[in-house]
Amino acid sequence: MLNVLKVLSLGLVASAGCIGAPLDQPILRTQFGGNARRIATPVPASVARVATSTAAKSDASAPLDNAYTGAMQFSLRPFRYLYLGAEFEAGVLSSPGSSFAAAYSVAGIEASTSGAGLAIEILYGRQWLSGDIDLDPVGITAIEPRVRFQYLLDPQVAIGGMVGASAVPEERGWMGGLYIGIYSHPADGS
Repeated sequence: MLNVLKVLSLGLVASAGCIGAPLDQPILRTQFGGNARRIATPVPASVARVATSTAAKSDASAPLDNAYTGAMQFSLRPFRYLYLGAEFEAGVLSSPGSSFAAAYSVAGIEASTSGAGLAIEILYGRQWLSGDIDLDPVGITAIEPRVRFQYLLDPQVAIGGMVGASAVPEERGWMGGLYIGIYSHPADGS
């Protein structure tokens, strides 16, 4: 799986030279949605959550289970296929009192027709995890290649889904999400 994501990331970088001609008017996009994540980052024992069964997870490599988050992505597509932007995400982990927050920069290549779109993107940023409301969050670096599919309800409104996985070697997490996107101009660039 990791090799597949490396190939997708390499494809994104290699195809950056094929971004197409500049658009007459850049397309702005705002997306709102929800994500489910499997967080599997080794974190300090002070953040490891208490298992709902009986034993406390104090091992520094214990996974933090799942995160359920809301996300917003703002992007600009100055060329026919390339988009750049920022994404913000916040939510909770599966244990009571825990939290998840993140801020990312985004770069992607998107191809759209009048009915659908497909994109490959990569996120780079920071995630903050907290196992308890009284503890300071622990920050980790995030690099996440994603594949995104969307269906255009009309030329400027889309619904879609995405899947991705962490490309950080010690992180074994993945994510999936659904979203609604609103475009300033028709998404197919027409």
